[in-house]
Amino acid sequence: MATNSLSIKSSSLVAVAERLRACLRSEDVAARLAGDEFAMVLPSVTSQSEMLAMGQRIVSAFDAPLYLEGESWRLSVSVGMVLRPVDCTDATELMRCADEAMYLAKNSGKGRVSTIDVRPPDSGDTQVAA
Repeated sequence: MATNSLSIKSSSLVAVAERLRACLRSEDVAARLAGDEFAMVLPSVTSQSEMLAMGQRIVSAFDAPLYLEGESWRLSVSVGMVLRPVDCTDATELMRCADEAMYLAKNSGKGRVSTIDVRPPDSGDTQVAA
């Protein structure tokens, strides 16, 4: 039986969104940007170690295959994350840094997490964008 590629693509996006949602807490927000890229804001993550743990949780959520229209599909994800000051209002710069971190992860191999900390030295208040 031939599968409809549009149906598979739609089903896979829904499955990816469900897996991402399962990683998030009630205060977190996720959105699809375009194609297979998603962005998340994780307001209660305030340290590099918490950021890496969340990134690894997201990567691990894709260890199991997706089952779509009777077929098994394996996906890998690359996660780029940015730790930033709470008072940062430059969304364009934040997204540029997150995109840079994602490409660092992609270039490191499948299933990787890469982070960028854009806080000034000795900054205490932070939020994470992934």
